[in-house]
Amino acid sequence: MGAEQTEHFREILNAWKRDLMEEVDRTVHHMQDEASNFPDPSDRASQEEEFALELRTRDQRKKINP
Repeated sequence: MGAEQTEHFREILNAWKRDLMEEVDRTVHHMQDEASNFPDPSDRASQEEEFALELRTRDQRKKINP
């Protein structure tokens, strides 16, 4: 592989990395905005389940639309 091809793929990978990091930032900010310190264990468990569902959904979306 020549230098031109190497640079081409480097640009593609860096763009992919930026997209992934932006998605991670959005997910983290969303979870921080929604996070609450519920005194009731049931409420906390519900919130954790919602977060887990959100992460699974985002993971599946990435697998379908890479």
